[in-house]
Amino acid sequence: MSKKIIKMGFDIDGVLCSFLPECLAAAQKVGLVPEYIKVEDIHDDMRRQFNWPSEGYDNVFTEEFILSLPPKTNVINDVKEWIKNGHDIFYITSRSEEKEAEPTIKWLEKYGLLKGSKGIIHEKSDLKYIHALENKIQVFVDDYPKVIRTMIGVIDYPFLLEGPINRGHLDSYIHTWSEIKREINDLIYN
Repeated sequence: MSKKIIKMGFDIDGVLCSFLPECLAAAQKVGLVPEYIKVEDIHDDMRRQFNWPSEGYDNVFTEEFILSLPPKTNVINDVKEWIKNGHDIFYITSRSEEKEAEPTIKWLEKYGLLKGSKGIIHEKSDLKYIHALENKIQVFVDDYPKVIRTMIGVIDYPFLLEGPINRGHLDSYIHTWSEIKREINDLIYN
């Protein structure tokens, strides 16, 4: 069975690690989101949805918070296997390079995702497509509909990972992780 090398891009928050429940809890703890709000009530970036002041984000997205985010083990294991098999893996995140690069590196290293990858690209959500184009990425996985909208027609395989923030958005692009993994493996081996 022949094998092709695929260039893949992955978002971090909501794709490689659980994010929305943890971010909501942290935002509620510092009073940025009302206590009665549940994950199901989030339908956009929380900063926009709840009009966070600029310093509010810094109160939530601390190094301690980033390092505590639980990994999505099934996704991480598959990405590590693709790295091991020589595929080009890029992490394209909207995390700030200035403030969050160091804890992001630590988190990726902690789960064995940095070594052998093509590294981290920090970019605003609506500009991630530029880096996908520049790096000739064929597959991109994100959980934020706005990002996938910008990837449609730009890359071959944009996937919106099923999650709470993308309900009712781009339904034909929403996939479970097992569906995405199957699609990627089909690309590799067919």
